[in-house]
Amino acid sequence: MRGFWALIERAVALVRSAELAALLEPEELAALRAEHVIQPSSPPGTAKHEAFEEISTPDLVRLLRRLYGADPRGLTTPGSFTAQPQNLGWCGKGADERELVLVARGSLARSTAIHSRRRSLILVVSGRTLSDAERKRHAPGAFLEVHALDEVLRVSNGRIVLAGSQPVAPTDAPSNSRARAKKEPKSPPPILPVPGATRWNLVAMYLLNERTVRIDCGGRSYRRTHIDMGMAHGSHRRKTKVWELFVAFCDGHGYLQTARLGSQGATKNLVSRLRDALQAVFRIEDDPFFEYSRGTGWRTRFVAGARPPEDRWEEG
Repeated sequence: MRGFWALIERAVALVRSAELAALLEPEELAALRAEHVIQPSSPPGTAKHEAFEEISTPDLVRLLRRLYGADPRGLTTPGSFTAQPQNLGWCGKGADERELVLVARGSLARSTAIHSRRRSLILVVSGRTLSDAERKRHAPGAFLEVHALDEVLRVSNGRIVLAGSQPVAPTDAPSNSRARAKKEPKSPPPILPVPGATRWNLVAMYLLNERTVRIDCGGRSYRRTHIDMGMAHGSHRRKTKVWELFVAFCDGHGYLQTARLGSQGATKNLVSRLRDALQAVFRIEDDPFFEYSRGTGWRTRFVAGARPPEDRWEEG
């Protein structure tokens, strides 16, 4: 995993598939892809030596929260890493409770974190940045405990786990025991809102790949996945038909005249669900769609595209 954390330390967001294969062991790369931390960025069919993959910051944060049992308590999931310490949530209970703080890059950020007055578990990317004195001062059980992610995370049975812990079984693992109790269905991941939008005609959305969209509004641009926008299944986080409908609108540049997602009634139901999802993401009460017309079908009030325009943009 050291090669992966080196990419995080260098603030690399997009990397060639060939470089990933050279940096990581096959089982490491497979585990990161399974967690959606590494996602395809190039269109299907792209030659391997030309293909790129994207490192998803929100999915990496979700993975760390799960591994450390952290409760975000309403904190949004960061869309990018900064040079400042980032609070991911709180882990532990009672007197053992502490903040889970990530220092993705920068010695100044680490210095700020390890002088905190709050009981914390501080995650740094690389162990080589820690001196012997710091390791001793911030050993397990200390008021300010420090973990080096390239040392404490490993792959076991195809899953990313904390060193010394047991791997989490896949949620869709088959069971041969009739006596085993049925698992409680998992709720969908929390929605990651997009700020700055007041009207739909001020919003533009463009597909970056099959799982990611770029959103322009309020003078900023944001990357969001189907998980961030509440269009993923709670159990396995795969794309829902609502996301497929959203992709169809982007492919059609805001128009939809198709029966590929089912009958007219089924499509109407999906549009209604997509309407609810978009209103939740942008906190806009108005309808994101114009009234259905037999001549034009469904049409969005926001700009939609199959690919972003060639311009410079600032990611929020």
